[in-house]
Amino acid sequence: MPAYLALDAALSYAQGHYRIALNVKNLADRRYYAGGVNNRALTVGDPRTILLSFSYLH
Repeated sequence: MPAYLALDAALSYAQGHYRIALNVKNLADRRYYAGGVNNRALTVGDPRTILLSFSYLH
């Protein structure tokens, strides 16, 4: 399998009881192989994934 570099990023802000967060996985949207099972099959890694979350903290 060829080498690869996957970039992830996260940004969050909290104020009082509230928190907002933005997470991005595979920022460059590169195609890569995450691994295989017993060296018989390759698994393609996830494409760019963006997650925005809001939280209320007690």
